[in-house]
Amino acid sequence: MTVPENIQTYPVRVLVREVGYVGIEEDITGQPQMVAKRGYGPRQPQLDPSEMDLEPDSTELADAIDEFERGEIIYLLADDYKRHMKYGVVRDVATEPDAEQEAETFLDPDTATADDLANWIRQEKPTVNDVVQASQGDAALATKLLEAESLAHDGEPRVGVMNGLSAVIQRAEGELSS
Repeated sequence: MTVPENIQTYPVRVLVREVGYVGIEEDITGQPQMVAKRGYGPRQPQLDPSEMDLEPDSTELADAIDEFERGEIIYLLADDYKRHMKYGVVRDVATEPDAEQEAETFLDPDTATADDLANWIRQEKPTVNDVVQASQGDAALATKLLEAESLAHDGEPRVGVMNGLSAVIQRAEGELSS
């Protein structure tokens, strides 16, 4: 479907689990109409390429894998674009790094500061499990991640992160005293 020339859309990549937005689709008479739609972020089951009937080595499969790993690309109208960009739930495709650049700028939790990790938590919005796993079972790293979580959430870390990282710290301390 072609969007009418007088309607501006902005291509963005979804960074969080799910984003609601207004899209343009053709109705049965071929006229554009506004419809409520959903876009999905990285690793969401709705984007899983293994569930799609795509030819191996096809461009469609490569694109599906990219969207599964990095988040779906959706097209937003101006109001949705402004709102979703303001809250950091999408990234403008025109300014995002490509997959290779993104891989090169991967944050190493071992060498990152608490401020670096807090920025990672704010921008990437990792799940509770992602933050706890980033500690790699190391008490010092878990302590730094707990500080970063607190910084990222204005002194109120998520309960699951706090509990998970505290368990990592206690486990490591228990191993040291044994």
